[in-house]
Amino acid sequence: MARPRKHFTPDEKKAAGRIKSKRYYDKNRAEISAKRRKNGKGYESTSLPISIQYYGEYSVSITSALQLQSRGPKDDTVSQCIRAAKCLFAEFTKFIRPGQLEYANQVYIAYMKTRDQGIIQDGIKYLDDILVTMRRHEGDILEVAGLNGEWEAVRDMVTCIHTVLGWLEDLLCCAMDDVLSDMYHDGCLQYQLHTT
Repeated sequence: MARPRKHFTPDEKKAAGRIKSKRYYDKNRAEISAKRRKNGKGYESTSLPISIQYYGEYSVSITSALQLQSRGPKDDTVSQCIRAAKCLFAEFTKFIRPGQLEYANQVYIAYMKTRDQGIIQDGIKYLDDILVTMRRHEGDILEVAGLNGEWEAVRDMVTCIHTVLGWLEDLLCCAMDDVLSDMYHDGCLQYQLHTT
């Protein structure tokens, strides 16, 4: 057997370390998961309630108490990500009031009055900025705590924002093709199809 390759640059060393860590994790996944589950029990937990209503016909409510375990700096990171995600989602909810479908319809009406695609583009830019940050928090939670209730709650928030963003992108595409009015009257826009 040949000797292991020497890695001279810091990037080579990092890449080799990642490969080695991945190989170890793939080999010992079951034991690592069992150890994480075992270590997660028996600690004092604090509850962070998430009570957020999606308004309108797409009424879905997330009311889950997220159990955060007080074990150290990693959990502080998870709780910070949860709090930041809750704040961003509250900002999103305030932005789309009175509800998701109503917001999409308001954007359509505002566009039809002025024929200014900037109205739709502004909404897309704003929601995209929120979505990028939310996805970063979702990834941080997944990296630190794995698949758990906190991650699922943030994933549900991301899905909700992504849905509205998709509706706005659909409106913009139809506006660019100058078929928005026809699509609206035929009931073929994504947000209209969502209600059926």
